[in-house]
Amino acid sequence: MRQTSAKRRKHEALGRFSETLAAWRLRFAGYRIVAEREKTPFGEIDLIAVKRGLVAIVEVKARPDLRRCIETVSARQRYRIEQAAG
Repeated sequence: MRQTSAKRRKHEALGRFSETLAAWRLRFAGYRIVAEREKTPFGEIDLIAVKRGLVAIVEVKARPDLRRCIETVSARQRYRIEQAAG
């Protein structure tokens, strides 16, 4: 069943807000955000951040707790993220 456009817009707004919060959290931790919503042939990377030579590829999930976030990233999605990260 397809989501209504209003519901889809609500989820999109929550996702964008969550990505903004995640970017600020990384900045406060000393990371520099080098890309947001980076498009690759394998899919989109939510955030790419750098700190002292360490590159962090970040998938942002807006869920009530960490366990649910982890559960929402399937093996297929992890593979896609790895491929997008290069």
